[in-house]
Order: sequence, then C-alpha cells, then structure tokens
Amino acid sequence: PVRGMEDLLAIHRAQRQASEELVSGNPGEKVNGLSVAIEDTDALTTWIWAEEKFGKVPEEIRADFGQHPPMLYLLCHPEIPWEPDPLRENPTDRDRLFDRHVALLEVHGYPYVVLRGGRSERLAAALKVLHAWGI
Repeated sequence: PVRGMEDLLAIHRAQRQASEELVSGNPGEKVNGLSVAIEDTDALTTWIWAEEKFGKVPEEIRADFGQHPPMLYLLCHPEIPWEPDPLRENPTDRDRLFDRHVALLEVHGYPYVVLRGGRSERLAAALKVLHAWGI
C-alpha cells in the first residue's frame, strides 16, 4: 500500500525502469519505428494517485509524463461493476477519476481511445484499435 509520497515515487520509478527494460529488451518489436510496450501503470497513473492521496504532484512525475509521451492510451470506461482488489480504493467516484484521466490526456494532447461495453466488447475493441495501429 501507498503510505506516503516516497512510496508513490518508488512505485513510479520502478514502473519507469520496468518499462525501459521491457522496451530495450525487445528491440525487434517495433511499430512505425517505435518500440512497443503495453502497460497498465505509468506516469499518468502515479500523477492521479499523487493528486488523490497527497494533493500535489511531484515534479519528477510531471516531467516524466511530459518526457515519455505514450503512443496511445486505451481507457476503460467505468461502466462495468466495480470489483475490489488490494489496489482499488474508489468504488463510488470512478466517473470523476475517469474524467481526470481524460482531462490530463487532452491537456497534453496524447492520443486515447475509450473502451466501452462488457469485457468481451472491450477486448474486441482494444484488439481492433491495436491492429489498426499495426500492433
């Protein structure tokens, strides 16, 4: 669990390192000349966690989000039922958090696609989008 900003920064740094290792370890996996990694956590996630938990976003996270632009985000709309797990804390304000993700992506001009429907519809839509991107 995230107890303080240092915990969040440690998660952020570990994620960035894992992403860099994944991309550098797969030099043959390229789309339009770019290395591809599919991740469920990145600087956007830690940015929003920092805002939610601590009311501020460290410059390290802000800089990382700006310096490592994503190729594409696949955002899952919060219309399916919430399921608890150790990292999920917000069963009642998912729409607000979803909107915050969208707002940050739009402010930075990063591309995203919203996935809607049930699990199978979302998977089909995600695969279609990835195929369209050459992945």
